[in-house]
Amino acid sequence: MALFNLQVDNVSWHLGCAPAAAANIIIYWDQFYSKLVTSSQSDNDIINELGDYMDTDPNTGETTPSKIPSGMLSYVRQSGRYLGDFSISTDFSPSYSEIRTQIAFFNRPVLLWLVNEPTYGDKSSHVVAVAGYYSYIVEYMIVHDTWGSTPVNMYIMFNSSYAERTWTLRD
Repeated sequence: MALFNLQVDNVSWHLGCAPAAAANIIIYWDQFYSKLVTSSQSDNDIINELGDYMDTDPNTGETTPSKIPSGMLSYVRQSGRYLGDFSISTDFSPSYSEIRTQIAFFNRPVLLWLVNEPTYGDKSSHVVAVAGYYSYIVEYMIVHDTWGSTPVNMYIMFNSSYAERTWTLRD
């Protein structure tokens, strides 16, 4: 049995799933790089700013996936929040072992784009923050989906046919 869970925030859904899930990642990194979030910013402020950088449609909550990494980097680099070498890696064919490695060995939560994952509706897509994993016979991801109707730590069985893409913010 293996269980690992990073201390990733779980903000409430606002504007869209991509900027809300990305806010969870930004807030996580703020514990190491304290200028990423200011004391005057609310969760919704962070989500709104990320949504602006990602061009999230405020009417539908939709974000074009290709704009997610540049939006996150724009947020991090804005106004001197962090002048170092943050980068984003994109994986177009993520595996459970790759997600687990980012979390357990590098302490990096992962942004995951799910498509047609049954938990969130068979014909939908949803972006979540992967905060951890649990494996015992079956491999689960521990995700923070920003929905108030689900537990903070939502356990979703990993299936590569649902895992469309991941983005990892690297320091």
